[in-house]
Amino acid sequence: MRLRFGELRPGKVLRVEDSYGTIKGSCLGIFSEEDDPDLLPPMFPNPLGQTSRTSFCQPHEGDLIWVMSFSDNPWALYYTFQNSAPHHNSEVLDEDYEDIEILLRRKNTEDEDVIIQYNSTDGYIVKNGKAVYQADQDGNLHMERDGEHRTVEVNEDGISLGSSGKSDQPAVLGDKCEDTFKSIYKCLMQISSACKGNPYTSNIPPAIDNVLPEIRANIEQIKSQHVTLD
Repeated sequence: MRLRFGELRPGKVLRVEDSYGTIKGSCLGIFSEEDDPDLLPPMFPNPLGQTSRTSFCQPHEGDLIWVMSFSDNPWALYYTFQNSAPHHNSEVLDEDYEDIEILLRRKNTEDEDVIIQYNSTDGYIVKNGKAVYQADQDGNLHMERDGEHRTVEVNEDGISLGSSGKSDQPAVLGDKCEDTFKSIYKCLMQISSACKGNPYTSNIPPAIDNVLPEIRANIEQIKSQHVTLD
């Protein structure tokens, strides 16, 4: 099989044969869209169209393709997807960015946009419906999901959890918080002990001792087992 014997013709996916990209499809002038897929030879992903040894895109029935056929080997049929910038990416390209690169644009199972792209205004963006990751032109990192207080942002001011820019409250350091409450717990124990020997203050220890177990239990739960802070 030599490339000089090859032809490239437009076609369409008529049926997906397996999970590895094998299809039955039409090919202008060779196979009609009305042909029975059972009678058509298989077509395989074009080996010259892969961007890496692991890149893959699942074909779907109705996808427009380019079919490469060879006069010296009629069974060697390879396909690659047709790419029409006006048809698939017009709403993005019409924004007139100074620079843009689109790696992926499609719909997910919820008919929401799935995007991996870079542009000169927004930087690098990965989006799957309501979930968005962005590394902007200023070096800020932004992750969010649809809904209130569902944002994580890293910017020049630090890390914001909950809201974009800077959240309303500062984070608490777990060790320092635990040490502070342990000191309060120790102080309450000493006050309770000191009051027990005086008839004028003997009614104070029961009030303190009743809440000490609850305070101690809460202290043990202050620090997260999954999240750390600086």
